[in-house]
Amino acid sequence: MYEGARVLITTDDERILRRKLMERILVRDCYLEAYKVAWRYAVLHPSAGVIFTGQPGIGKTTFLWFLLVCLLQKQQMVVMRMDETFEDVLLFHVDGHVYTAKNARRYPRVAKPEMKEQIFIWSLFDAGKDKAAAPPDMVLTRMFPIQAPSPQYARYKEWSERRGPLITGLPLWTRDELRAGVRLDPEFAQFKSYLDTLVGGWGINGPDAAAFERYSGVLDLLRSCHASPPASSDEALDALLDVLIDHFGYVAQDVYRGMYDFDGAWMDHEVVLQTITSEQLRSVMKTLIIELSFPKEIPKAHRLVCITPQSIELRVPPRWLIDIKSPVLARKLVEREAYG
Repeated sequence: MYEGARVLITTDDERILRRKLMERILVRDCYLEAYKVAWRYAVLHPSAGVIFTGQPGIGKTTFLWFLLVCLLQKQQMVVMRMDETFEDVLLFHVDGHVYTAKNARRYPRVAKPEMKEQIFIWSLFDAGKDKAAAPPDMVLTRMFPIQAPSPQYARYKEWSERRGPLITGLPLWTRDELRAGVRLDPEFAQFKSYLDTLVGGWGINGPDAAAFERYSGVLDLLRSCHASPPASSDEALDALLDVLIDHFGYVAQDVYRGMYDFDGAWMDHEVVLQTITSEQLRSVMKTLIIELSFPKEIPKAHRLVCITPQSIELRVPPRWLIDIKSPVLARKLVEREAYG
């Protein structure tokens, strides 16, 4: 593990691990700050809610898992809905049990009717990629909704206009976070083993290089990083991460995908780069500035443009930075405009 990194082990339950959920979470600094903001805002405005938006692929859903653990440690009642992970809405009750719609008959009953007015339930949800709006059952009375959507205003328009939540966001990753987080990926151990062998003999063209054929395009990146043999596999890994950041920016999902399938990840970006027009690119920037939303009519624009808050504030909306996602993409856009 990278020195100084904070790691949260969420579970050792084999039933959950078989679902390929991340059992270890890199606790980013912004997660701690966002948790504090959510807690304070719930105290100040219990009938409102919080929306944490941000660039696709930076771990907004992972933050909800981290937040769940924090709230359970404080013995809070939490309802959670992760459409791409579980079929049911989960109720984490203060009695220590987890309930779903299938076992609703076993829900604990409130002994005194007047106690119902004192119930406070945290509602955590991401609503899934294909949901046009927040699920109505996650923004009910006495719930404090916390949603973590990508920048698509339609996903939170209805309930945000009705309840006036704090709308803030999570930032892009840092280089140190990317270096630490890659070691938590389930595929990393095998990748690192192949890299150790490769660097040990620096067999760029030898039999050791054959193992890297499964990682499309990565061997060519390693060649571009090192004219001479690297001193260690850690040095090779750091250089590889720098090249990936140069291509994909500080978006963890894309950087890590590029480590195992560079050709596929880059092709996804190249397609958007080649098909988006200058007018469409200006429209993306304008819509983000005005609506804090990627326009639906220009799909996959987030592969070229990134958005990140300068800070996570409690009382004022954050200032957002909007830019081309990476140096390589920016350079190619400039070349396209210059040479047609």
